[in-house]
Amino acid sequence: MRRLLALPLLAVLVLAACGSTTTSPSASASGPATSSSAPSASPGSSAAPDASGSVGPEASPSASVDPNAEPTPPADDTGEIPSDAPTPQPTASPNASPTPPLRTQCQKINDAIDTIDLYLQFFTMADETTWEDMTGPESPIEFDRTKFTKAIAVVRPDPAMKNAAPLLRSLDRTLGLALESDAPFASATAPGSVLVRAANKNFVQIENALVAVRTAQGCG
Repeated sequence: MRRLLALPLLAVLVLAACGSTTTSPSASASGPATSSSAPSASPGSSAAPDASGSVGPEASPSASVDPNAEPTPPADDTGEIPSDAPTPQPTASPNASPTPPLRTQCQKINDAIDTIDLYLQFFTMADETTWEDMTGPESPIEFDRTKFTKAIAVVRPDPAMKNAAPLLRSLDRTLGLALESDAPFASATAPGSVLVRAANKNFVQIENALVAVRTAQGCG
């Protein structure tokens, strides 16, 4: 009798043992499956930055910019160059030949013309009485024949002096003879007398030529 009661009890124990072994694998399987799933993203770490430091195409500010668009000037841009902007300076050509300043050139020409004009006036009025005083060491015009000769050389190349330059050279040669003469006004053919007549005869033509030189050189 005790043996018959023990059989049903054993069967119950076996069924209980089988039930516990069949349910435990499902529980253990569900555990790892749940832990292997990716956790839901939190609000603070929803987007991971890529290698360039941007947070994704939705958050990139340059994604919607047209690369061909021209830059827009600021609202207060007037389009004018600032007053303190450097002004480009012209550069001199390396092949350009140096030329003397206009002021220096004109000063040289004007000095030569003034000298010739002063000496011509003296020649037209010279006589035996004034000659020694005007050509001596105490001359009021600081007479110097070399100065007269150099003045002629300055204006002679100008085309306006084509006819007047030979007259001036002739006067210069006659002046040299008169300075060497002991009696430059002793006769009508003496060098002093010849100089005075030539100066009076050609005075207007020479003076007109000198004016033309001053005008042509832009030194008037």
